[in-house]
Amino acid sequence: ATAARPDRGGPAGPVTNQLPPDIPDFIGRGWESRRIVDALTTGSTTRMDTAARTVIINGMTGVGKSALAVHTAHLTRDSFPDGQLYVDASAFPRTEEGLRDVLGRLLHGVGVPEEEQPGSWPLRQDLYRSLVASRSVMVLIDNVTEPDDMRAVIPTGGSSAVCITTQVSSLAVDGAVRVPLDVLGAEDAGALLSSGLSPERLESQGRQLEEVLAVCGGLPVALRAVGNVLAARPHWSLERVASSLTSAQDPASLLSLLGRSLAEAFDEACGRLTEESRCALSALAAFDVERLTPATAAVLIGCSGASAATHLDELADRNLLRPVRAGLPRRWVYVMHALLRTHLHATLPDSQYLTVLGRALREAPHLVRRRPPRYGAAPDELLAVAGGGPSATG
Repeated sequence: ATAARPDRGGPAGPVTNQLPPDIPDFIGRGWESRRIVDALTTGSTTRMDTAARTVIINGMTGVGKSALAVHTAHLTRDSFPDGQLYVDASAFPRTEEGLRDVLGRLLHGVGVPEEEQPGSWPLRQDLYRSLVASRSVMVLIDNVTEPDDMRAVIPTGGSSAVCITTQVSSLAVDGAVRVPLDVLGAEDAGALLSSGLSPERLESQGRQLEEVLAVCGGLPVALRAVGNVLAARPHWSLERVASSLTSAQDPASLLSLLGRSLAEAFDEACGRLTEESRCALSALAAFDVERLTPATAAVLIGCSGASAATHLDELADRNLLRPVRAGLPRRWVYVMHALLRTHLHATLPDSQYLTVLGRALREAPHLVRRRPPRYGAAPDELLAVAGGGPSATG
């Protein structure tokens, strides 16, 4: 969509609204939406009017960061008459050429055709900042992983605003308002799952609805996936879906029921990690360990306790683990979302799984209390094969 741009200097012409479409049935996030809208449109009484108002939305993959950012950007559209600009940082390579293309997209949004844009990214940055300095624009920078992804495109001047989504909790912009996102609560999760279903399909199926919600764990991308399954199969009852999800024989079959969008979201998030961090995360998902401590992580990863603690903190910073207080003062444990653990286990190579399994059986057999999800052997049998004897399982 385009609209006539107020005369504020610079190239003439329409201003592009580059925002993706809003979700018609956006549900929940009331407090977060109000917080973001207020921060983008009014800001703080202590901030300087020479700097753009900035909001950072962070959370795990699939939790709805982009959906919330787009939704609130549409809500504030009238507050930024000179344009609404959008960049998906993950769609551009983190190179000088990629930055040049990002700035080219933004310059096009403020009325500079490609043939009039400078060739190098520093000159494009200078032109972009000069043009937006006296304007009122909203810039949404989606899927940021590194500070360099956003610094070049943050506008100067106090009449504009920036909304950034990221999976990285430590990503920082001076003066920014932080809005962390967690999974949806039970009420909003139920509303999202049932939003496209008729009351007749939900009638007398409260228990089955609770079972489906438990599998999804409040993760919007999973709830949407289940909703799509139900919408595509009107002859399926909620009871049938619940039975399929809870009785899936292996992780791969469970994930296939939830659709490709969930697996793709997890793969994209893990793909941004270093090889060492990806291996560590996969090792942590080898068994159904709900609460991870540095000592437990050290066994699974195969490293010292200090190194394990570093891995846990780094993965928590990427919102792939969530630190929770364990009840004792100054004691924290780390929790992985059950669906992420399921996905990682399903994609864990056999060679790595066997390495982690052998180490766990030797050093902490209590981690393998349940029948391992692979090979169908009980812990005693596996330990005997490993040379430890049945008694070592305790």
